[in-house]
Amino acid sequence: MVPIQVFSNYIICATARSGSNVLCEILSSLDFVGKPEEHLWDPPDATPERLIDRWPRVRQVGTGDNGVFGIKLMWYQMQRLECELPDVLDMRGDSLSCVLATALAAPKYVYLTRRDRIRQAISLIRAIQSGQWRSMDSSSSTPRYDTASITREVRSLEEEEATWEAFFTRNGVSPYRLTYEELVSTPQEVLAGLLSFLGHDTPITINFSATRHRRQADNVTEEWLHRYERECASESVNARNGP
Repeated sequence: MVPIQVFSNYIICATARSGSNVLCEILSSLDFVGKPEEHLWDPPDATPERLIDRWPRVRQVGTGDNGVFGIKLMWYQMQRLECELPDVLDMRGDSLSCVLATALAAPKYVYLTRRDRIRQAISLIRAIQSGQWRSMDSSSSTPRYDTASITREVRSLEEEEATWEAFFTRNGVSPYRLTYEELVSTPQEVLAGLLSFLGHDTPITINFSATRHRRQADNVTEEWLHRYERECASESVNARNGP
């Protein structure tokens, strides 16, 4: 039986390659927790539409039939809201959390990250190089291993998480925290906990096999991981031994 109501609108704050696509697809398929897609995403070469024109449409496409709104935001998108949304909603000088509390009826925040940043960085680099961001996308080129690129992306992910944490602190937000690893290992439990956080405590069985997204990690991922770990270990030994 489909629940009549869920109590909270919500924002999924995510880092790249953290499982956010599959999480949002599952939530959207439930029909009672809104449509939490990446509604502020733009193609790489596109000029972003003015937020004053786009925001009403974001509200519309993110809202389900029962009035619940959901959205997924990467950091650069939240940063854009922080810079522009107060002006759009004529709330200049207010913090973004206050603006969103007014605009979205005190939404709850969900924070999705990935513990294993090396695997996350490898996944990100492969997606960038191949153009295959989702399992159903086709690959445009064969990714090439590069130690420096992995190190750079690991550091970038660390910085992005620190930026998210700073945002939560200055806005007085205590998000519901999830990890990619939890989502992969115990999906039913993770979704049950998340739905409870949003105000829905009725048990529900979710058909994960019906999702379009599939894990993209493969033997290449493992080869890159082991190679990177060996190279890092070698560099560490050389650094201790000196010139």
